[in-house]
Amino acid sequence: MENSNKELKEDDEFQKIHKEYKEMKKKLQRINQEKRDLEINLKKLTQKLQNNCNHIFFREETTSGCYREVHNICSICGLWS
Repeated sequence: MENSNKELKEDDEFQKIHKEYKEMKKKLQRINQEKRDLEINLKKLTQKLQNNCNHIFFREETTSGCYREVHNICSICGLWS
């Protein structure tokens, strides 16, 4: 009888932990989906900003050394050209 009570308590505890695990996993999936949606929206806004910007470019070295690379970067929207 004591063993069956102990097994029931362990089973109940397992069920509680399993339920909490499922809830956290669903919450993480929702947060990841929201993050992806925000990244997509941010990318679209960046493209709109860069398309409507009156660019003011400055030259900047992006790598150093004997084979350095120099790029033109807009100081307003950050567009590289």
